[in-house]
Amino acid sequence: MTRHGVAIQSPEFSEALTKLLVREADGLLLGLLRNELIGVYILQDDLFRYVNSRFCEMFGYSQEALCGKMGPVDLTAPEHRQLVAREIGLRLSEASPSSRYSFEGLKRDGGRLPVEVLGYRTEFDGRPAIIGIMLDNSERYRAERKVAEQLHFTSQLIDAIPNPVFYKDEKGRYLGCNRAFEKYLGCTRESLLGKSVYDLSPRELADRYHAADQALFDVPGVQTYEARVQTAEGDRRDVVFYKATFDKTDASLGGLVGVILDITERKRMEEELARREQEYRTFVENTHDVIVRFDRDCRRVYVNPATCAMSGVEAAVLLGKKPSEFPGGANFLEFESRIRGVFETGKGDEFEFNWKGADGKGFCSHVRLTPECAPSGNVVTVLCVGHDITVLNDQRSEIHQMAFYDSLTMLPNRRLMTDRLQQALDASARSGKQGALLFIDLDNFKTLNDTLGHDIGDLLLQEVAKQLVSCAREGDTVARIGGDEFVMVLENLSEHPVEAAAIVKGIGEKVIASLGKPFHLGGHHVGSTPSIGVALFRGHGQKIEELFKRADIAMYQAKKSGRNSLRFFDPGMQERVNARATLESQLKNALEHRQFRLHYQVQVDEAGCPVGAEALIRWLHPEMGIIQPANFIALAEESGLMLPIGQWVLEEACRRIGFWRKSRLVVSVNVSATQFRQNDFVQQVKSAISRHGIPPSLLKLELTESLFLESMKDAVAKMEALKEYGVLLSLDDFGTGYSSLGYLKRLPLDQIKIDRLFVRDIATDRQDRSIVRAIVSMAENLGLNVIAEGVENGEQRRLLTEMACRHFQGDLFGIPLAAEEFERSYISC
Repeated sequence: MTRHGVAIQSPEFSEALTKLLVREADGLLLGLLRNELIGVYILQDDLFRYVNSRFCEMFGYSQEALCGKMGPVDLTAPEHRQLVAREIGLRLSEASPSSRYSFEGLKRDGGRLPVEVLGYRTEFDGRPAIIGIMLDNSERYRAERKVAEQLHFTSQLIDAIPNPVFYKDEKGRYLGCNRAFEKYLGCTRESLLGKSVYDLSPRELADRYHAADQALFDVPGVQTYEARVQTAEGDRRDVVFYKATFDKTDASLGGLVGVILDITERKRMEEELARREQEYRTFVENTHDVIVRFDRDCRRVYVNPATCAMSGVEAAVLLGKKPSEFPGGANFLEFESRIRGVFETGKGDEFEFNWKGADGKGFCSHVRLTPECAPSGNVVTVLCVGHDITVLNDQRSEIHQMAFYDSLTMLPNRRLMTDRLQQALDASARSGKQGALLFIDLDNFKTLNDTLGHDIGDLLLQEVAKQLVSCAREGDTVARIGGDEFVMVLENLSEHPVEAAAIVKGIGEKVIASLGKPFHLGGHHVGSTPSIGVALFRGHGQKIEELFKRADIAMYQAKKSGRNSLRFFDPGMQERVNARATLESQLKNALEHRQFRLHYQVQVDEAGCPVGAEALIRWLHPEMGIIQPANFIALAEESGLMLPIGQWVLEEACRRIGFWRKSRLVVSVNVSATQFRQNDFVQQVKSAISRHGIPPSLLKLELTESLFLESMKDAVAKMEALKEYGVLLSLDDFGTGYSSLGYLKRLPLDQIKIDRLFVRDIATDRQDRSIVRAIVSMAENLGLNVIAEGVENGEQRRLLTEMACRHFQGDLFGIPLAAEEFERSYISC
């Protein structure tokens, strides 16, 4: 029978229970018995006398199965039965009127149920009994486990943080920390608990820490600041404190959590970066070089003061603009194309650039473009550094003009004409078409000079030059090679010799007709006729020297025939070519039969004291005697013998240096382009030096400008390797080659050698003096030593000395001598 949710076993029990409730409880207890959310039971004689429906639901039994038949032990896990029995015993023995404890119950299906019991001692029918309530703690246990797991995970996570982490309560007392903080302070987290900074740090430092904590407590949130601290090892470190407050469940302040980030290395790097930045800025702001940074649109994003000074405008005018926008011009479009090329390829660029400032003043800059990349490798900006080489460029132009053009007529001189003729030979070899060399000599020019004077003679030469240029075709070359001698190089004539000769004859007759007219010069009617010699050529079969000889012979044939005429070279004069072929054949055996010798010509300083010697090869021909290198070196190059001959010269020179090493004389060795361009040339030199055990500084290699035509980068790399090893480097025949003087500063040279062509007529030729003076001045500006070769008389030496040339070589000081004679003359003394 059930009334109000309470099961009654019998009328007698119901009556007794009602009396009990009236006696022991009020309306609240009665409501509790009827509660379907909390398990309620009455226990007497170790058996349940009453259980409510919630109690039955919790354990999976019916009231009939529990009441009077089962007791607490039946519903308790084995490991907790002793605890439950003890607690029940304490209640019944009146040792404690009530108790509260937890244990794991045993459900009917064998499952376990975490419960919490609150029991009170009472009496029923005059005997002791317990009335109690039982709470299902399953959800709470699950929540507590989850919290415990989260706390464990959080603890592991905090311990895994490499930076020190700590947390404090609202009073500033430590609640915990991670392992990194333990190491940082040199104590365990257990020893920290409940302590404040005053327990751990010196008073002054503790005051600062406490003040910072208090400021954060006063205004809860986040706090960041830098400080210098001392670690457990005694090291002073720069750190950043990151702190944040946290709240309790009731929203009141709970304390703070802090992280310490060691920024000592970062601060050091920042200071170093700041120092370097200042050094860089000082350099950039004070250098005379133009420094500009461009973005991907070729717009300026930075300009240094030198850029503004050279441009003649303020930085605001330049920034944000492309070079083509300001100063503008076609050459700046090409400049921007170079910048875009660096962005596209990621590779730097280097070139010479002519430009004008706002005032129209012209400059020439040696420009280097360098890509500036992001960590991803993408080019984000391009840095432009422009070194002003305007003066060098002017000197270069002046020297080039003096070296390659005739100062009177402004026509190419012999040097430039020779280069043009070589180009014509190369073009003829490719096209198969004939070319021609015309040697033009003015008839009776000496008589005109003697009678009317050199001024009129010069005017005539200038007029002749104009007429020859007017007779030439586009692409032809007209040159003055000296005195009254002119040359024309005609290209792209015809594949057939007869047709080519006809074209040449037509041009020659035009020249004769043009020069045959009288010229009005300085009040005089001056007439002049030419004698013209012609040598046809096709391809590489003929050499420049041979062509000149043929044209010269033909010109004299024209003079012999009555002057004012044109003659072609007679092929019957080929005997000398045959003799040359014979010599080439004999040259191939010369190395094998040890027919080569080295002679040495002394090099002196301004006091006339020996400082070095140039090793000069000689061929001891068994029939022809001593043959000079000018007569066989070209043959050696053509026949492929230059490499073994060059190696022999290097070895022999190093061997001789070994004998003379105590004298400290530097021996110079000429190096051919073919020899220098070998991949292992540097190693060859090092091996020779090592093999003969000589100091590298006693060997000087003389290099010609032609070495740099194919690959400046490769040549510079080899020279730097030799220079680093200690070998001296000299630029031979300076001023007669083709290299850009703008790049001269890139070459790791020790010396420049002035060619004998400039020294020979220095006493009489104003142009040669100007060239030598310019070369010496440029060398001095570049910090290079200068030596003049071909010095044959005292006047040459005096002039060179006045121009600040300090070293000399030539017959004036000593002719080339065999090693033994040289040793007797210069070493033993």
